[in-house]
Amino acid sequence: MKKFKLIPSLIIPLVIVSLIFYPIMVGAENTDYPQLNYSELYEGLYPVDYIIIDVEDLDIIDMFNIYSDMDLLFLEDDELFAIFQEGQYLMNVQARAVEVYGILMDYFLTEINGNIELLYPDNYAGAYVDYDVLVIQLTDITDEATVFYRNLLGADAPIRFKQVDFSLNQLVTFGEYFVKTMDAPLVSFGFDTTNNSFNIVLDQSSDASIQMVENFDFDVTARSMPIPISIELGESPVTTTLRGGAPIARNRNMTNAFSVGLTGYRAVGNAPALLTTGHAFPGASVNTRVYMSDGSHIGYLAAARAGTYAVVGVPGTVNGDWAVINLNNIGSMFLTNLLMDGTRITGTSTSPPVNSVVRGTGRMTRAWQGTVTQVNINVCFGERVGIIQGITRVAYSGSARATGGDSGGTIVRSVGSSHVMGGVHVGASTNYWYFSPLAWTNHIFRPRTS
Repeated sequence: MKKFKLIPSLIIPLVIVSLIFYPIMVGAENTDYPQLNYSELYEGLYPVDYIIIDVEDLDIIDMFNIYSDMDLLFLEDDELFAIFQEGQYLMNVQARAVEVYGILMDYFLTEINGNIELLYPDNYAGAYVDYDVLVIQLTDITDEATVFYRNLLGADAPIRFKQVDFSLNQLVTFGEYFVKTMDAPLVSFGFDTTNNSFNIVLDQSSDASIQMVENFDFDVTARSMPIPISIELGESPVTTTLRGGAPIARNRNMTNAFSVGLTGYRAVGNAPALLTTGHAFPGASVNTRVYMSDGSHIGYLAAARAGTYAVVGVPGTVNGDWAVINLNNIGSMFLTNLLMDGTRITGTSTSPPVNSVVRGTGRMTRAWQGTVTQVNINVCFGERVGIIQGITRVAYSGSARATGGDSGGTIVRSVGSSHVMGGVHVGASTNYWYFSPLAWTNHIFRPRTS
């Protein structure tokens, strides 16, 4: 993937004005991006009358006392086993740092105009894992500036501070304004924690993207840039119709099958529920019926969010790609914290940070792995879905790849004998895969962990 410095000097005056008048707040819903007019996107598309779940796939039995089926799969393949060993070691080493990051993100989660968002302090510039330490980047690392973080995370927290030039709010406010001026198809855009910059990825198959890169003198314009912006040519991700527990489909023939993320409970009221992906429900409405393959009705679609226009019910956030199904008495009989590979989920991780190792499992691909490279970015999944905010990007480790049928698959961090759920799989390209973190569903869904 090629990287370039992009600084169109023609828009510098507009950018400076935007920094003065634009509210410095991350996460506000905004759909005014080039070539992404999807106001009629779901009109007459994929009418949804029912969903089907196989009884056998919900009623999962733990077949292994020591090793899960995923563990055994790794043992059968030398490459997978080497990657599994390295990943497992790093997950154990990173465990405390990732836990501390979760505390920080939980504190930043704020209700704004009825929506759950991440609202960052003006001195905060992102955080990442460095082996067993969480590095918190700030624009000021004096004792007065860091005392808030020390008090919040505790005296024994494995943290250190790094001073950088630009806050996350500055990068996002300027960067998203900059994106609106571009006339090329987008793959993703968002802040780049480790480089303290704003990253934009354009579709490498588009002539407009290539021309945009070639038409600028990056060395000259870089010196006049208010903040650092990088541009890459990359491959557009494809939503991969999902799983994590059981297959689900829109018809009795199980075509276009996707998957259950995990069963659990509604956050308010403790009623049984099921988490899956939102992009599986284009055109659906509240109370869309959900069925098992034997015809038994197990519940109703309650709320979903996937992109700007894929909204069902009251999702309570503009972020993520997820759907919650309320289970009835029959569906409630199949509540489980087990995945299809025999892994038992015993906890949750709100939003794994940059440099943390995560693993996925789905209906089509038993196991894939990678390292988080960006968090809370905007990803463009094409006209069927559009822009999805608040997504995590992960670089693959090894040759195993998520594919069609894996969307909604469970994202897992394994620490010792514990397996914590970090989100649901959304889509993938050749070099990266993407997931929707649990941070965006904590207010509405609680995974079963026992």
